[in-house]
Amino acid sequence: MRKIIFVFGLLLLATTFLIGLPAHYQAYALSGCCKQRDSYRSRWYKNGMSFDECRKSNERDKDELFDESGFFWWDVECR
Repeated sequence: MRKIIFVFGLLLLATTFLIGLPAHYQAYALSGCCKQRDSYRSRWYKNGMSFDECRKSNERDKDELFDESGFFWWDVECR
């Protein structure tokens, strides 16, 4: 009887861990703010876009959204 309860507890713990893990990464990706600049020499400013809007706007740059390059950048620290 103790083995059954122990195995059931392990399965419950593993299931809880696996379900909660993807939500942690999504929350991390969505924290921060979208920034843009009008030219490569201008300063970055917050534009109020959501993560999805920022990602779609960044498609024209063809660079990584989380890198401070191009015209759109997702600043995870929102400095």
